[in-house]
Amino acid sequence: MPMKRATRKKATKKRAALAKPWSSTEVGYLKKFFKAKTARQIGTSLGRTINAVRAKAASLKLKKGVARKAAGKKAIRRRLR
Repeated sequence: MPMKRATRKKATKKRAALAKPWSSTEVGYLKKFFKAKTARQIGTSLGRTINAVRAKAASLKLKKGVARKAAGKKAIRRRLR
C-alpha cells in the first residue's frame, strides 16, 4: 500500500485578506534596516511576524547583501576565539 504524501495547503484569498496592509512608514523602515537587522528584530519593531517581514522584503526584492554577511563573519570570528 503506497504511503500518502503530506500536502501543503495553498494560500487562499480569504487568508490574504486578513493581513494588515503595509504603510509607507513600515515599508521605509523595512528598506532602511533590512540589511542591518534580522527579520525577527524588524518584525518585533513593526508588530509583524517574521514571515510577513520576509515576504514583504521578497516582494520588494530586498537582499541582505554585504553588510549582513560581514556581520555574520564577525560573529563567527568571535566564537572561534
